[in-house]
Amino acid sequence: MNINAISTAMNSLSKKRRIFHSEADFQFALAWEIKEIYGWDIQLERFAMVDEMRVSIDIVVIEENNKYPIELKYLKKPLPEEAKDDAVLAEYKSFLRAGSVHSMDMYSCLSDIERIEKLYMRGSEFCKGYVIWLTNDSAFWEDSGVRNDAFYKAFHSPEDAEKTGVIDYFPRINPKTGEEYWNLKMKEYKKAINLAGFYKIKWIEYSNFGIKNTQFKYAVVTANDE
Repeated sequence: MNINAISTAMNSLSKKRRIFHSEADFQFALAWEIKEIYGWDIQLERFAMVDEMRVSIDIVVIEENNKYPIELKYLKKPLPEEAKDDAVLAEYKSFLRAGSVHSMDMYSCLSDIERIEKLYMRGSEFCKGYVIWLTNDSAFWEDSGVRNDAFYKAFHSPEDAEKTGVIDYFPRINPKTGEEYWNLKMKEYKKAINLAGFYKIKWIEYSNFGIKNTQFKYAVVTANDE
């Protein structure tokens, strides 16, 4: 399995499903598409150990004796009111609401790469893996999506962004309050991310309904230590 197989599956899926209700919906649809195209065995929500913690991997593709983990992110921006006038979008309008905070989403995206790296580098049963981000929020792929002085700027991954090494929030102190930003106090977002590999982010068109917030793009990262 290689990145071309992922791209082929995403391209094929985009002709059948241009939009998804949720990350779980996207997960199941992509897993089924990979199985239909290639006939490989698929496991969903497969557990693995990372840093002595039990974590769940979204999709595991089994090709002969090789196991490839895939982590997904479906980053949603609310659909505009006029979406109700489109036969397809109307069904999804109530589902596509902003799921979390932009800074946390970007942290989680890079954290998935780090997780797959650790699986690969520490001699586990898994081969190199993949991380896929799908979103209708242009702030993720546009360089202007985050202010240069934003404390989470280092996690922003627009087109042609290069990610490697230690990635951390800066600054840690909110100049208005003199305290740490509230999400930096949350354990799961406090630790810096350390990427062993070098990654250049490329965003690819997935679908476009032609109205505000209905252009979807995706990025695929091959996560390993090379």
